Amino acid sequence: MWNKHPRDKQLLVVIQPHVCLLTLLFKGCLKRTLLLNLANIHHIVFKTNQYDTTTYVNTPSRPTLQRYRGTKP
Repeated sequence: MWNKHPRDKQLLVVIQPHVCLLTLLFKGCLKRTLLLNLANIHHIVFKTNQYDTTTYVNTPSRPTLQRYRGTKP
């Protein structure tokens, strides 16, 4: 499964970032060329989750999250 093309790994990371990142790390298959992409994707997902969690605690309305992102200076 892990002998596929690196692009397939990247696609899996997009679908399940945390699970695949941990799996790649524990399997030792994290290639140097893929490290930057994994880091960027994980960082983006982490920031998105952080925004969603914070907004959900303060205001459970999802449209509020979209308006906040649109009007943020």
